[in-house]
Amino acid sequence: MTYGATSLDLTALVNAVARLREGLERHRQVPQDEQLRDGLIQRFQQLQQRVR
Repeated sequence: MTYGATSLDLTALVNAVARLREGLERHRQVPQDEQLRDGLIQRFQQLQQRVR
């Protein structure tokens, strides 16, 4: 993505969102798995920090 003269690499963001989607799909299959849920929350929080 190019904005003016600055280039922004969104590869890490795209990859993180893809992993989050995969995890959410697994969570839908086994919603009682609290360890999986906690891992998804942690991944989302890490994603938020990278975007800032």
